[in-house]
Amino acid sequence: MNRILILISLLIGSLAHAEDATEIAKKAEELVRLPTMTAIVTSKHGTEGKVEKTKVFNYWRKLQNDRLHNFTLTQFIEPADIKGEAVLIQEYAENQNNMFLYLPTFRKTRRIEGYDQGKSFMGTVFSYSDVASAHYVNYKYSYTKKERCPGGEVGECHMLTAIPKTEDIKKRTHYSKVIQWVRITDGLLVYEDVYDLDGKLEKHIQISKFTKVSGGKWFALEVRADRLNDKKFSVFEYKSLKVGAEISDSVFREEGMSASR
Repeated sequence: MNRILILISLLIGSLAHAEDATEIAKKAEELVRLPTMTAIVTSKHGTEGKVEKTKVFNYWRKLQNDRLHNFTLTQFIEPADIKGEAVLIQEYAENQNNMFLYLPTFRKTRRIEGYDQGKSFMGTVFSYSDVASAHYVNYKYSYTKKERCPGGEVGECHMLTAIPKTEDIKKRTHYSKVIQWVRITDGLLVYEDVYDLDGKLEKHIQISKFTKVSGGKWFALEVRADRLNDKKFSVFEYKSLKVGAEISDSVFREEGMSASR
């Protein structure tokens, strides 16, 4: 085989792996995409395995007509000093996400601007962008290898590398790349290594305790994030999960963030 044919063969192989990786990521997202869901979430935050703060919030999410983007509302109920605080996330195409924070003490709603969406969500290791949905269409994928799943998971995983498609996505998420592990047995995303804008590994995110819901979909009842530089961690535990119930669009409007539900 001459040099030109070798280069063409390598190029075709590289493109095929990229298509395979994108398809794996797409299917992983589709498996957890729900029409509507509500839950009560316990948020635990601490250092080196010791829980220092616990917060509880109500959680609503609804899939939009494009069958890809979501509207999400979180409203805190514990502890008392933050009761009523709420975060509204409105996802739109072309990476145009609106985010709002409601502070009942001041009876005021403020917009969370693009760059600030990559900052800490209510004092946790998770960012506002982590709480929003990450969509495969916003990333370029490559297939790295097949290996044993990390984080104590049983079995093998596809290891993928995801690079934000645009600078706007990088600025919004504060991530330069994400390494993902997708379980081969069921196609679920179970682990991520997240790299900051300087290309340094920033945190691990583990998605676990999946439960099967209607329509052959899955939902993770626990998500944990560990930040490497200060050994802080946060865990979201989802309880009282309800899937498929009717949720009015009015729940996800800025003027309705102060309403008790």
